[in-house]
Parts: sequence; structure tokens; C-alpha cells
Amino acid sequence: MRKRAWLCGVLAGAVTLSPILTLAQAPSTSTTARDGAHDFDFLIGDWKAHVRRLPDRLKGSTAWVDYDGISNHRKILDSNANFEEFEVDSPQSACTSRARR
Repeated sequence: MRKRAWLCGVLAGAVTLSPILTLAQAPSTSTTARDGAHDFDFLIGDWKAHVRRLPDRLKGSTAWVDYDGISNHRKILDSNANFEEFEVDSPQSACTSRARR
């Protein structure tokens, strides 16, 4: 009788562990290949921008110029590309740029 109880316990353990072992060994088929097309979609929209510029580089200068403004990112024709308009200014000057990516 004791052998039968031990055998039932071993079989119950084997049946319980078999699905776990099967899942651990099975290759994942649910992952799809990523092409990176939407990796930078978080940039789309209007962003507050703060830029610090060192006008006299490589001369030991520590006088930085601070700029504040806005950066606008828009998708182009529902594709991977986007267009950025960057406009910042300071009391001394202003900086404007546009980029297509």
C-alpha cells in the first residue's frame, strides 16, 4: 500500500511538472521581428526646449548662453519620417532650425 501511495505521488508530480517543462523548452513563436519604424514616435508633439551654448569653445571660456523655446515634431504622411521645427531664444540672440528625419 505504501508503494502505491509513493508511486501515485511521483506520477502526480510528473504530471504537474510536465506542462512547466514543456513551456520552458518551447521556443517563443509570439514575438515578431521589430523593424524600429516607431521607436521615436514618443517625440511627436510640442516640447519645451532648454539649450545651453558655449560661444567661445576651446578657449577656456565658462560663459554659457541659455536659450528657452519650443520644439515641434510632426509625422510626415503617416510614414517613418518626421519634421522638426526648433525655435529658441535668449536675451542675446535666437536660434531656429528645421530638420527632416
